[in-house]
Amino acid sequence: MAYRDVLLDGANPGGNLGQAFSANIQSTQIAPKGNFLDHLIISIKGTVGTAPVTVETALAALSQFTFKAGQETRIQLNGRDLVALCAAYYGQLPGMVWENTDNTGSTFVMSIKVPIQETIDKSLAYTYSMNYTAQTNFSSVLVAMTAVYLNDAKGRVPVIAVPIPYTTPGSTGSTSVGARLTNLGNLIGVLVFNTTTPSDGADLFDIQRLQLVESGKQTSLLLAANSDPLIGISQYQTLQPLGEALALYSYWSFKDEPIDVKAAYLEFIADVETASEATRIIPIIEKV
Repeated sequence: MAYRDVLLDGANPGGNLGQAFSANIQSTQIAPKGNFLDHLIISIKGTVGTAPVTVETALAALSQFTFKAGQETRIQLNGRDLVALCAAYYGQLPGMVWENTDNTGSTFVMSIKVPIQETIDKSLAYTYSMNYTAQTNFSSVLVAMTAVYLNDAKGRVPVIAVPIPYTTPGSTGSTSVGARLTNLGNLIGVLVFNTTTPSDGADLFDIQRLQLVESGKQTSLLLAANSDPLIGISQYQTLQPLGEALALYSYWSFKDEPIDVKAAYLEFIADVETASEATRIIPIIEKV
């Protein structure tokens, strides 16, 4: 029987959307309530003052969420990356979103689904933490989190999503990212966050192309111009709050035939087309 365990919440009963989130939530152990922790659900909400607050700003208040199984980090992403992971892994968007457009009220993103897929091992401690970063005009921030358990794994395996932070060099061109994936599992997708993406006046991504190097051999060349559709991004993104939040991501799926990053290894060569900008490469891996 499925079981939903509330990990973070406000007063119950009470007219609130979570507990106060104004400082970091340090590493906290989860007391498992089932055999298989399938996913977590996270919501974030805050009060607007002085000027409108976008969804991107609200998500930035959650500057890092970390889930660990023992000493192994499984998920380590910020709020915006969690929405992108939800869109990539599940093909779903958060359940309810409101973006403030005036100087009063709220902005919120509810029900971000975070894949965990851990068969509970009683010898391990399962922990989470959340880092808070204050955002302009966004106060009285609340966070809620639920853990969803199933009786068995149903063939699912743990998910690893930890970013490779990459500041592009001072000059453009092809360059090695300097990261190697190995001894992990099967790569089922790659998300890339770009600070710069094409606009009316420019054709540039920070990372225009991403060459995969599998155990020393160049294989797939990932074109940002031909990335896979990420649900929530559309030609009407300027009218869609989540479209704007996701528009800076490129995504390529390998779910049909994952890439081995357990027995083999994977490296990246980036075609950098904007200098000195912050990017993140987020491999999505199923641990086997």
